[in-house]
Amino acid sequence: MRSFKSHLFKYAIKRHFAQADLDDVATMRKQMDELGERLPLAQGTRLKSVEPSGIYAEWLIPSHAHSDAAILYLHGGAYHMGSCSSHRSMASYIADAANIPLLLADYRLAPESPYPAALNDAETVYRWLLTQSNINPKRIFVMGDSAGGGLALALTLRIKSDSALPLPAGVAVLSPWTDLSMSGESVKTRLTRDPFFAHHLHHAERCVNAYSGVAALTDPGVSPLFGDLSRFPPLLIQVGSEEILYSDAERFAQKAASAGVDVHLSRWQGMWHVWQYLVPRMKESRMAITEIGDFCRTQLK
Repeated sequence: MRSFKSHLFKYAIKRHFAQADLDDVATMRKQMDELGERLPLAQGTRLKSVEPSGIYAEWLIPSHAHSDAAILYLHGGAYHMGSCSSHRSMASYIADAANIPLLLADYRLAPESPYPAALNDAETVYRWLLTQSNINPKRIFVMGDSAGGGLALALTLRIKSDSALPLPAGVAVLSPWTDLSMSGESVKTRLTRDPFFAHHLHHAERCVNAYSGVAALTDPGVSPLFGDLSRFPPLLIQVGSEEILYSDAERFAQKAASAGVDVHLSRWQGMWHVWQYLVPRMKESRMAITEIGDFCRTQLK
């Protein structure tokens, strides 16, 4: 049964986005960062900033974490918003649940830097992790939420295409945006149920056009749903029943399973887009983060 808090949060989110001007990118970025900065870090987490090849990133390091493993985390925000500031809190709880140091990367955003800038940055940071002497290349995870989830999947496809690069130990994505052509059935059937997009589907479409640039929307680097998923590493996909991106998650999981991938599609009844973000405040968010930690421990056995 859903918690009472989840009903309150869903109502508050829907009310906020009904009044928001999502066309004002600068203001939306500022508000997203400010929200993230109000949320606490997981207890005992140590923060350390680094700049792999000039890309700002932050290590979130739990107490007594595995010293030879790492998580590369790619934040969400429709490829237009999001940063270390906005996602630092949730990322710290993921690191704590997995007991693995997590590197949260500030990749370049659209419209200033369209595709493939974000994907190139993600690859640069992954390659940098491989050069760190204390990290076992076979114990690196790739994760992300929303657009960052799609980016994590696209990065894994790019890694897979290079025989010289070791695959991640596992990939976990939260409410991933896998199909920027927006062809999934849930884009229509769940539109009024999704508190983030009920009034702003046109904004998502503008984000798609600004991010994709001259690339086709079916390019696997843009929409990983259309990629070759053979030899994909173990995969956890979390999705809420109320999301317009439900079909993105479901179709990716089905295609991965057909390709022989060890994939688990975790469906959360009554939850909305990236409900995990509220991990310091809501039971269902904490439960989802715990599931991610369990996934990592299983792959490291």
